Amino acid sequence: MNKQAMRELLAGDEVQSLAKRYDPQQSDVASPRIGERLHAYAVQLSAERFVLPVAGIQGSGKSTLLNALAFDVPVLPIDADETTCVPVEICWAGASSPKALVHYADGRVEALPCTEEALRSVVHNENNPGNEKQVSRVVLTSNREMLRHGLVLVDLPGVGSLTAANLETTQRYLREAVGVIFMLRTVPPLTRSEAMFVSLQWASLRTALFVQNRWNDESDDEALAGRDHNVKVLQQIAGQVGIALDKPPVVRLVNGYDALRATLNDDPSLAESSGLAAMRAELGRFGGTWSERVCGDVLVAARTELVRLAAIVAQRVHETTLDRGQHEAHMAEEAQRFIRQIELIDEHADKMRADADSFRREVRQQLRSWSTATAEQLRNRMRTKMRAGILDGQRLVQALSDEQEEATNDIFGEIEADARALQERLRNDLEGLDVWNGQAPDLRFAVHKEESVRFENLAERLAGVAGGLGGMWAGMEAGALVGSAGGPVGAVVGGLLGALAGAFLGRKAKEGVTALRAKAVEGEVFAAIDQYVEATAAALNEIAVGFGSVLDEALDQWRAAKSEAFESERERSLELLNMSAAEKADAAQRLIADAAQIDAVRSKVEELAT
Repeated sequence: MNKQAMRELLAGDEVQSLAKRYDPQQSDVASPRIGERLHAYAVQLSAERFVLPVAGIQGSGKSTLLNALAFDVPVLPIDADETTCVPVEICWAGASSPKALVHYADGRVEALPCTEEALRSVVHNENNPGNEKQVSRVVLTSNREMLRHGLVLVDLPGVGSLTAANLETTQRYLREAVGVIFMLRTVPPLTRSEAMFVSLQWASLRTALFVQNRWNDESDDEALAGRDHNVKVLQQIAGQVGIALDKPPVVRLVNGYDALRATLNDDPSLAESSGLAAMRAELGRFGGTWSERVCGDVLVAARTELVRLAAIVAQRVHETTLDRGQHEAHMAEEAQRFIRQIELIDEHADKMRADADSFRREVRQQLRSWSTATAEQLRNRMRTKMRAGILDGQRLVQALSDEQEEATNDIFGEIEADARALQERLRNDLEGLDVWNGQAPDLRFAVHKEESVRFENLAERLAGVAGGLGGMWAGMEAGALVGSAGGPVGAVVGGLLGALAGAFLGRKAKEGVTALRAKAVEGEVFAAIDQYVEATAAALNEIAVGFGSVLDEALDQWRAAKSEAFESERERSLELLNMSAAEKADAAQRLIADAAQIDAVRSKVEELAT
């Protein structure tokens, strides 16, 4: 494909003017018009980077593996219990720079020596607690061949990080990515909290690689058993979020410590046995083909949009051939069709609101039952442990934390299952609703060079709508409301599941353990239990109630967008109806000329595609 010429064509005045004339309604970022979409596709062709974050639980070995993959000596700090909310990007340069560029939220850029010691000042939690220095990201360079074609690896804060800021940064960065490497552990293998995180990200980032790290104190049997468990959990996740697998997902075993030793000692045999060589080769193949995949997706998308544009013009040409009576009948028929559609939208929206109300009631009842039972169970278990001699403050805090973690797993597992069941009910509520729009492309690559105008989260929106009811476009369309069949990428249910994951992975539900004295009394422990139960129940109830409000607003916006689109089309048709014969003939000629122009653009697209 001639990318430069295709960019200029799709974003050029000729195409944009045509699109604006035939799809002129105002839109927001959730429902871009044809011209906006064509311009966004042109921007896709300007992409110079393919961002691939490495995500995983803190302590899973992300930084160790990245050091082995990208550098000759360790650069990323690897002994921190918890990093700050600072993503570290690793991109290609012909010669690795001795400097690291530190980007701050206020726009400042500072150069630091590209060493582990220097980077501690910005990525180590002890030196930058809670990211108080307001670092947005750190950029490093590497001359590894696998990065040559624009692949950018990103070290992210660990999932389950102790700070809400780290969690928020990880989720924000993943929303802007186009793929992900999930770093799994051998011991323990995928936990419930990690599985929830993986399911949310995998649903919208289908370009996913799974790597299981093992340390030298883990046996071969443990590594294989951990991989078997992780594969089974990933298969369950795929079924939950609608990812079709023709074979079990591949989980690659890597020994992060040996991989780092292989790099430091330039040991090819150790690089092979640790899995490092295979990982580098796969990332090289992966990074070398992404640009072609973008071109293919953009070509499909552009063809689809131009077909839609041609169909709109053809319909308007047909209207110019109608006499007044036929035209009035046509407008009356369109008005009746719109009324029927609005009535159907209202009927289906009522079902959706009823299901949301039912979900809120179910959650409220679950929380009442869970709170009563859990408080009593935790008191009994902690009373038993204290009588067994666990009275030291540190040991007691750990014991109470372990008990709360198990209780949290139980209630979040129940409510997550309810939320996914709600998602399915909402999809069923929309069965039979014709949303009368054309096909939308499924474009998953949305990373651009920094100089380009970003069309934020285009991939996520396209994926959500394209996978929805028949792959339709509209202002807050049905598929975008509840998520595609491929997973919770929709605005509403995706927000619900994301809120649950946020609470589960380190926010209010983890705030129950208070500082206990070295010799805590029973009443103090029981007070901590009550605080935990109350905070957890309140957080989950707030999420369920907030979901209903968001759904109401989304449904109202959806209905309003349909009404606005119809009113705009009605006014245009009425203007045509009131034209004189000569004016209508002139309009027909302009339309026919525009149709020919669109055909010429379509031919040009095919020419540039070869």
